Amino acid sequence: MLRRRAPLGILLSLALSACATTRAQTTTPTLSVPATLDEDGSLTQGLNAYASLSLDDARRGELRVRLLEALVEVGDDALAAAEYPAMMNAFETCLTLWTAAELSTAPPPPPSFVRFAGDVYREAARRGMETQALLALAVRTHFDTTQAVAMNQEWAQLAAWLESGEDFARDFSATTGLERTLEQVAAIFPAPWVVAQLTSAYTSRYDQAFSQRAASVSIDESAQRRLAFSGYLLARAYLRADDFPSATRALDTYATDPASRELREVIDRAMDGARGVAAMLELIDNFRPRDEDALPDHVVRQGWGIVEVLARRVLAVEARQPDAHLALAEVFMQRGLEDAALEQYKATLAVSDDIFEAWVAVALLEQRHGHPGL
Repeated sequence: MLRRRAPLGILLSLALSACATTRAQTTTPTLSVPATLDEDGSLTQGLNAYASLSLDDARRGELRVRLLEALVEVGDDALAAAEYPAMMNAFETCLTLWTAAELSTAPPPPPSFVRFAGDVYREAARRGMETQALLALAVRTHFDTTQAVAMNQEWAQLAAWLESGEDFARDFSATTGLERTLEQVAAIFPAPWVVAQLTSAYTSRYDQAFSQRAASVSIDESAQRRLAFSGYLLARAYLRADDFPSATRALDTYATDPASRELREVIDRAMDGARGVAAMLELIDNFRPRDEDALPDHVVRQGWGIVEVLARRVLAVEARQPDAHLALAEVFMQRGLEDAALEQYKATLAVSDDIFEAWVAVALLEQRHGHPGL
């Protein structure tokens, strides 16, 4: 019997595209790195090859630099042509080249990328695009430590603008402008500075709600919701940053309901090396975005980011785990990395040939790209 796990939307998108695509006469991709990286397809090939490398592959650092330099060139051309969406697409693609853990361990990026982040910041600020401006500012803050004072000043100005008009907000369950913007940025770029700002915003709203409860005989519904969900919000932010200990501490401090206590126990088990695989797979199932949930875009991106963290953790201790291969394939599909996804779907079936989504995805991707079958 075939098992079904993946969100239906992934399969439908493949099916619709396959129906509209004629069969091309190409060969199975080897996910090799092309000699040059440009917009004629070799850049996409390089991104797929990079995604397929294990995190301990020595080639990863060198290829990251090459891809960053190529994407910066694309972004510079887009900025010169006043093509703002294309510029942002190149910039955000750059940010997929680090896992959350690598943001703290990888060597610094090339200077051209830090300069490009500054260009993105100025253009986004000029257009009044606060989320994109904060994203670029976060990148500069993380990678350019020589400008720490200037970055802190710019952050204070941007935060003050986002917070304007919120001082007297009474709905503690509502997401403020600053909080929502930080959520959007942290979903894409979970660097320590960003996560610290977001979790500080969460705990500040929690403290406000807690103070209202302490000062009143009764507590309004919005404050009660904020008290109830703060632990879960904090845990999600820390899991996206691949910081499991902080996630458990947040749940210990800010959550008391049975569901949160259960989540805390699962995260604790997930930290137990190879014995934590079952718990990590449980967390993947819990955080994998589902089509029927109708979640905001930044929550979907955060969810897939958490899934990638978990799937890579599983594969680091159990290289032939089919559900982790399937989850990583779904992450790559979300990013449009179809060759890397195809490799992971095939890895899924090489271990377990009864997973329905993997069979469907392989068949449709093979049809779309004209690759020979399994």
